[in-house]
Amino acid sequence: MTPPLPPLKFNRPELLIQALTHRSSLNEKIGANSSYERLEFLGDAVLELVVSAHLYNSYPKLPEGKLTRFRANLVQTKTLAAAAQALKLNQYLILSRGEKRSGGDKNPSLLADCFEAVIGAIYLDQGLPAAQEFIARYLIKPYQQLTAIAQVTDYKSLLQEKWQKEGFTSKEHERKFFEKGKFYLSGFLKEEFDPQRKPYLMEQRFTLPLPLMEKERPLKIGGVMDRVDVLEDGSLEIVDYKTGATIPTQSQIDNNLQLTFYALAATSIREEPFNKTSAKLNLSLYFFDTQEKLTTKRTKGELDEAIEEIYKVRREIEESDFKCSGHMFCQNNCEYNLFCRESLQ
Repeated sequence: MTPPLPPLKFNRPELLIQALTHRSSLNEKIGANSSYERLEFLGDAVLELVVSAHLYNSYPKLPEGKLTRFRANLVQTKTLAAAAQALKLNQYLILSRGEKRSGGDKNPSLLADCFEAVIGAIYLDQGLPAAQEFIARYLIKPYQQLTAIAQVTDYKSLLQEKWQKEGFTSKEHERKFFEKGKFYLSGFLKEEFDPQRKPYLMEQRFTLPLPLMEKERPLKIGGVMDRVDVLEDGSLEIVDYKTGATIPTQSQIDNNLQLTFYALAATSIREEPFNKTSAKLNLSLYFFDTQEKLTTKRTKGELDEAIEEIYKVRREIEESDFKCSGHMFCQNNCEYNLFCRESLQ
Protein backbone atom coordinates (compact mmCIF):
# COMPACT_ATOMS: atom_id res chain seq x y z
CA MET A 1 0.00 0.00 0.00
CA THR A 2 1.43 3.36 -1.06
CA PRO A 3 1.62 5.84 1.84
CA PRO A 4 0.23 9.38 1.46
CA LEU A 5 2.67 11.62 -0.43
CA PRO A 6 3.12 15.41 -0.65
CA PRO A 7 1.91 17.05 -3.88
CA LEU A 8 5.27 17.01 -5.65
CA LYS A 9 5.59 15.86 -9.26
CA PHE A 10 7.61 12.63 -9.58
CA ASN A 11 8.10 10.25 -12.49
CA ARG A 12 9.28 7.60 -10.04
CA PRO A 13 7.25 8.07 -6.85
CA GLU A 14 9.28 5.35 -5.14
CA LEU A 15 12.12 7.89 -4.87
CA LEU A 16 9.86 10.29 -2.99
CA ILE A 17 8.71 7.46 -0.70
CA GLN A 18 12.34 6.67 0.08
CA ALA A 19 13.07 10.37 0.75
CA LEU A 20 10.35 10.35 3.43
CA THR A 21 11.30 7.02 5.04
CA HIS A 22 13.09 7.22 8.38
CA ARG A 23 15.31 4.30 9.39
CA SER A 24 13.07 3.66 12.44
CA SER A 25 10.29 2.44 10.14
CA LEU A 26 12.32 -0.25 8.34
CA ASN A 27 11.69 -2.96 10.94
CA GLU A 28 7.96 -2.29 10.75
CA LYS A 29 8.09 -2.75 6.97
CA ILE A 30 6.29 0.47 6.12
CA GLY A 31 7.48 2.85 3.45
CA ALA A 32 10.56 2.06 1.35
CA ASN A 33 13.00 -0.79 1.82
CA SER A 34 15.79 1.68 2.66
CA SER A 35 15.82 4.98 4.54
CA TYR A 36 16.34 8.48 3.19
CA GLU A 37 19.98 8.63 4.35
CA ARG A 38 21.64 7.95 0.97
CA LEU A 39 19.31 10.46 -0.73
CA GLU A 40 20.11 12.94 2.03
CA PHE A 41 23.82 12.52 1.23
CA LEU A 42 23.18 13.29 -2.43
CA GLY A 43 20.73 16.11 -1.72
CA ASP A 44 23.21 17.80 0.61
CA ALA A 45 25.74 18.00 -2.23
CA VAL A 46 23.16 19.27 -4.74
CA LEU A 47 21.92 21.86 -2.23
CA GLU A 48 25.43 23.14 -1.60
CA LEU A 49 26.09 23.48 -5.33
CA VAL A 50 22.83 25.29 -6.09
CA VAL A 51 23.04 27.68 -3.13
CA SER A 52 26.72 28.40 -3.80
CA ALA A 53 25.98 29.26 -7.43
CA HIS A 54 23.07 31.47 -6.37
CA LEU A 55 25.18 33.43 -3.90
CA TYR A 56 28.12 33.66 -6.31
CA ASN A 57 25.91 35.20 -9.01
CA SER A 58 23.87 37.38 -6.63
CA TYR A 59 26.82 38.93 -4.77
CA PRO A 60 29.59 39.41 -7.37
CA LYS A 61 31.70 41.69 -5.16
CA LEU A 62 31.71 39.66 -1.95
CA PRO A 63 34.83 37.72 -0.89
CA GLU A 64 34.88 33.98 -0.30
CA GLY A 65 34.65 34.28 3.48
CA LYS A 66 31.38 36.21 3.47
CA LEU A 67 29.88 33.99 0.78
CA THR A 68 30.68 30.97 2.95
CA ARG A 69 28.99 32.58 5.95
CA PHE A 70 25.88 33.44 3.93
CA ARG A 71 25.65 29.90 2.60
CA ALA A 72 25.96 28.45 6.09
CA ASN A 73 23.16 30.73 7.24
CA LEU A 74 20.89 29.63 4.40
CA VAL A 75 21.45 25.87 4.71
CA GLN A 76 21.56 25.62 8.50
CA THR A 77 19.33 23.03 10.17
CA LYS A 78 16.65 25.42 11.42
CA THR A 79 16.27 26.97 7.96
CA LEU A 80 15.91 23.63 6.21
CA ALA A 81 13.51 22.42 8.92
CA ALA A 82 11.35 25.51 8.43
CA ALA A 83 11.31 24.88 4.67
CA ALA A 84 10.26 21.28 5.30
CA GLN A 85 7.43 22.41 7.57
CA ALA A 86 6.27 24.95 5.02
CA LEU A 87 6.01 22.05 2.56
CA LYS A 88 4.21 20.04 5.26
CA LEU A 89 6.75 17.25 4.86
CA ASN A 90 6.32 16.56 8.59
CA GLN A 91 2.83 15.29 7.82
CA TYR A 92 4.15 12.73 5.32
CA LEU A 93 7.19 11.41 7.17
CA ILE A 94 7.24 7.62 7.40
CA LEU A 95 8.24 6.93 11.00
CA SER A 96 7.96 4.05 13.41
CA ARG A 97 5.27 4.27 16.06
CA GLY A 98 7.91 4.88 18.72
CA GLU A 99 9.54 7.69 16.71
CA LYS A 100 6.16 9.35 16.23
CA ARG A 101 5.41 9.18 19.96
CA SER A 102 8.76 10.80 20.74
CA GLY A 103 7.97 13.73 18.42
CA GLY A 104 10.13 12.77 15.46
CA ASP A 105 7.88 14.67 13.07
CA LYS A 106 8.80 17.86 14.95
CA ASN A 107 12.54 17.18 15.21
CA PRO A 108 14.36 19.98 13.32
CA SER A 109 17.33 17.76 12.49
CA LEU A 110 15.11 15.03 11.10
CA LEU A 111 13.06 17.52 9.07
CA ALA A 112 16.21 19.13 7.64
CA ASP A 113 17.56 15.71 6.64
CA CYS A 114 14.27 14.87 4.96
CA PHE A 115 14.29 18.14 2.99
CA GLU A 116 17.77 17.35 1.68
CA ALA A 117 16.64 13.81 0.81
CA VAL A 118 13.75 15.19 -1.25
CA ILE A 119 16.27 17.35 -3.14
CA GLY A 120 18.34 14.24 -3.84
CA ALA A 121 15.26 12.37 -5.03
CA ILE A 122 14.25 15.21 -7.38
CA TYR A 123 17.79 15.31 -8.79
CA LEU A 124 17.68 11.58 -9.58
CA ASP A 125 14.14 11.73 -10.94
CA GLN A 126 14.26 14.90 -13.04
CA GLY A 127 17.82 16.24 -13.08
CA LEU A 128 19.61 19.33 -11.84
CA PRO A 129 17.29 22.00 -13.36
CA ALA A 130 14.30 20.58 -11.47
CA ALA A 131 16.33 20.43 -8.25
CA GLN A 132 17.40 24.06 -8.79
CA GLU A 133 13.78 25.11 -9.29
CA PHE A 134 12.70 23.29 -6.12
CA ILE A 135 15.46 24.86 -4.01
CA ALA A 136 14.76 28.33 -5.39
CA ARG A 137 11.02 28.03 -4.78
CA TYR A 138 11.01 26.46 -1.35
CA LEU A 139 14.27 27.70 0.19
CA ILE A 140 15.97 30.61 -1.51
CA LYS A 141 12.98 32.81 -2.28
CA PRO A 142 11.13 32.53 1.06
CA TYR A 143 14.34 32.61 3.07
CA GLN A 144 16.54 34.90 0.99
CA GLN A 145 16.24 37.59 3.66
CA LEU A 146 18.48 35.36 5.79
CA THR A 147 21.38 36.14 3.49
CA ALA A 148 20.81 39.83 4.19
CA ILE A 149 20.50 39.23 7.93
CA ALA A 150 23.80 37.34 7.86
CA GLN A 151 25.56 40.49 6.76
CA VAL A 152 24.80 42.21 10.05
CA THR A 153 23.73 39.73 12.70
CA ASP A 154 27.34 38.94 13.58
CA TYR A 155 27.32 42.21 15.49
CA LYS A 156 30.62 41.62 17.33
CA SER A 157 32.57 41.21 14.08
CA LEU A 158 30.74 44.17 12.55
CA LEU A 159 31.54 46.36 15.55
CA GLN A 160 35.20 45.34 15.58
CA GLU A 161 35.46 46.06 11.86
CA LYS A 162 34.04 49.59 12.20
CA TRP A 163 35.45 50.46 15.63
CA GLN A 164 37.45 53.70 15.95
CA LYS A 165 40.11 53.54 18.67
CA GLU A 166 40.78 57.28 18.87
CA GLY A 167 39.35 59.52 21.59
CA PHE A 168 39.48 57.22 24.62
CA THR A 169 41.36 58.16 27.80
CA SER A 170 42.29 54.58 28.70
CA LYS A 171 41.82 50.94 27.74
CA GLU A 172 39.10 50.65 30.36
CA HIS A 173 37.32 53.70 28.91
CA GLU A 174 37.42 52.11 25.46
CA ARG A 175 36.26 48.73 26.81
CA LYS A 176 33.19 50.28 28.47
CA PHE A 177 32.19 52.05 25.27
CA PHE A 178 32.77 48.90 23.21
CA GLU A 179 30.46 46.96 25.55
CA LYS A 180 27.85 49.68 25.22
CA GLY A 181 28.26 49.51 21.44
CA LYS A 182 27.59 45.75 21.51
CA PHE A 183 24.47 46.38 23.60
CA TYR A 184 23.20 49.05 21.19
CA LEU A 185 23.95 47.07 18.02
CA SER A 186 22.64 43.68 19.20
CA GLY A 187 19.44 45.30 20.48
CA PHE A 188 18.91 47.20 17.23
CA LEU A 189 19.38 44.07 15.13
CA LYS A 190 16.93 42.15 17.30
CA GLU A 191 14.22 44.80 17.69
CA GLU A 192 14.39 47.15 14.73
CA PHE A 193 16.46 45.83 11.84
CA ASP A 194 14.45 44.82 8.77
CA PRO A 195 16.52 43.39 5.90
CA GLN A 196 13.71 44.16 3.45
CA ARG A 197 13.84 47.86 4.27
CA LYS A 198 16.81 49.63 2.75
CA PRO A 199 17.71 53.21 3.75
CA TYR A 200 17.25 55.67 0.90
CA LEU A 201 19.66 58.18 2.45
CA MET A 202 22.05 58.17 5.42
CA GLU A 203 23.65 61.18 7.16
CA GLN A 204 21.86 63.53 4.77
CA ARG A 205 22.89 67.16 5.29
CA PHE A 206 20.55 69.98 4.32
CA THR A 207 20.41 73.77 4.35
CA LEU A 208 17.05 75.38 3.72
CA PRO A 209 16.07 79.05 3.30
CA LEU A 210 12.87 79.75 5.19
CA PRO A 211 10.02 81.64 3.49
CA LEU A 212 10.49 85.39 3.83
CA MET A 213 8.45 87.18 6.47
CA GLU A 214 7.59 90.85 6.59
CA LYS A 215 10.26 92.99 8.33
CA GLU A 216 12.53 89.97 8.72
CA ARG A 217 15.91 89.36 7.13
CA PRO A 218 16.37 86.08 5.23
CA LEU A 219 17.05 83.07 7.43
CA LYS A 220 18.27 79.56 6.78
CA ILE A 221 17.99 76.41 8.82
CA GLY A 222 20.09 73.29 8.47
CA GLY A 223 20.95 69.94 9.97
CA VAL A 224 21.75 66.30 9.33
CA MET A 225 19.14 63.56 8.93
CA ASP A 226 20.50 60.28 10.29
CA ARG A 227 18.33 58.11 8.06
CA VAL A 228 15.66 58.59 5.38
CA ASP A 229 13.43 55.69 4.29
CA VAL A 230 10.89 55.53 1.47
CA LEU A 231 8.03 53.31 2.69
CA GLU A 232 5.92 50.94 0.60
CA ASP A 233 3.03 53.41 0.32
CA GLY A 234 5.36 56.12 -1.02
CA SER A 235 5.49 58.05 2.24
CA LEU A 236 8.74 59.09 3.88
CA GLU A 237 10.17 58.30 7.30
CA ILE A 238 13.01 60.35 8.75
CA VAL A 239 14.74 58.67 11.69
CA ASP A 240 17.08 60.32 14.18
CA TYR A 241 19.09 57.97 16.43
CA LYS A 242 19.55 58.86 20.10
CA THR A 243 21.54 57.61 23.08
CA GLY A 244 20.69 58.17 26.72
CA ALA A 245 18.21 56.52 29.03
CA THR A 246 15.83 59.49 29.32
CA ILE A 247 12.94 58.97 26.93
CA PRO A 248 10.77 62.00 26.12
CA THR A 249 7.00 61.89 26.29
CA GLN A 250 4.89 61.75 23.13
CA SER A 251 3.95 65.38 23.75
CA GLN A 252 7.61 66.36 23.78
CA ILE A 253 8.19 64.44 20.56
CA ASP A 254 5.22 66.22 18.98
CA ASN A 255 6.90 69.55 19.77
CA ASN A 256 10.51 68.58 19.07
CA LEU A 257 12.16 71.41 17.10
CA GLN A 258 14.74 69.15 15.47
CA LEU A 259 12.03 66.97 13.96
CA THR A 260 10.21 70.12 12.84
CA PHE A 261 13.37 71.19 10.97
CA TYR A 262 13.35 67.80 9.21
CA ALA A 263 9.69 68.22 8.29
CA LEU A 264 10.29 71.70 6.88
CA ALA A 265 13.15 70.32 4.77
CA ALA A 266 11.22 67.27 3.54
CA THR A 267 8.23 69.36 2.48
CA SER A 268 10.31 72.09 0.82
CA ILE A 269 13.25 70.41 -0.94
CA ARG A 270 12.21 69.58 -4.51
CA GLU A 271 14.58 66.67 -5.17
CA GLU A 272 13.62 63.05 -4.57
CA PRO A 273 12.89 61.48 -2.16
CA PHE A 274 11.68 64.72 -0.59
CA ASN A 275 9.03 67.13 -1.89
CA LYS A 276 6.34 65.38 0.19
CA THR A 277 3.19 66.76 1.76
CA SER A 278 3.15 66.74 5.54
CA ALA A 279 0.56 63.93 5.46
CA LYS A 280 3.13 61.72 3.67
CA LEU A 281 5.83 62.30 6.27
CA ASN A 282 6.69 60.34 9.42
CA LEU A 283 9.23 61.67 11.92
CA SER A 284 10.86 59.24 14.35
CA LEU A 285 13.37 59.19 17.19
CA TYR A 286 15.01 55.83 17.90
CA PHE A 287 16.54 55.37 21.37
CA PHE A 288 19.37 52.81 21.54
CA ASP A 289 19.36 52.47 25.32
CA THR A 290 15.79 51.21 25.43
CA GLN A 291 15.38 50.09 21.79
CA GLU A 292 12.25 52.21 21.47
CA LYS A 293 11.04 54.25 18.52
CA LEU A 294 8.65 57.16 18.92
CA THR A 295 6.99 58.59 15.83
CA THR A 296 5.14 61.81 15.18
CA LYS A 297 3.85 63.95 12.31
CA ARG A 298 3.49 67.65 11.55
CA THR A 299 0.53 69.36 9.90
CA LYS A 300 0.99 72.22 7.46
CA GLY A 301 -0.44 74.59 10.05
CA GLU A 302 2.09 73.44 12.63
CA LEU A 303 4.91 74.00 10.14
CA ASP A 304 3.69 77.53 9.40
CA GLU A 305 3.61 78.27 13.13
CA ALA A 306 7.10 76.80 13.49
CA ILE A 307 8.48 79.18 10.86
CA GLU A 308 7.13 82.15 12.83
CA GLU A 309 8.61 80.72 16.03
CA ILE A 310 12.05 80.26 14.42
CA TYR A 311 12.12 83.91 13.31
CA LYS A 312 11.09 84.89 16.83
CA VAL A 313 13.95 82.86 18.36
CA ARG A 314 16.39 84.51 15.95
CA ARG A 315 15.20 87.96 17.08
CA GLU A 316 15.58 87.00 20.73
CA ILE A 317 19.14 85.79 20.14
CA GLU A 318 20.08 88.95 18.26
CA GLU A 319 18.59 91.21 20.93
CA SER A 320 20.26 89.33 23.81
CA ASP A 321 23.79 89.69 25.17
CA PHE A 322 24.66 86.18 23.94
CA LYS A 323 28.28 85.68 22.94
CA CYS A 324 29.80 82.61 21.36
CA SER A 325 32.18 80.83 23.74
CA GLY A 326 34.55 79.96 20.92
CA HIS A 327 34.79 76.40 22.20
CA MET A 328 36.61 73.92 19.94
CA PHE A 329 33.37 72.02 19.37
CA CYS A 330 31.78 75.19 17.98
CA GLN A 331 34.39 75.81 15.31
CA ASN A 332 32.82 75.55 11.84
CA ASN A 333 30.13 73.05 12.85
CA CYS A 334 27.92 74.79 15.39
CA GLU A 335 24.32 73.69 14.79
CA TYR A 336 23.05 77.17 15.62
CA ASN A 337 25.47 79.39 13.71
CA LEU A 338 22.72 80.25 11.23
CA PHE A 339 21.01 82.12 14.08
CA CYS A 340 24.12 83.82 15.41
CA ARG A 341 24.91 87.52 14.80
CA GLU A 342 28.62 86.82 14.55
CA SER A 343 28.04 84.42 11.65
CA LEU A 344 26.25 87.19 9.77
CA GLN A 345 29.13 89.65 9.92
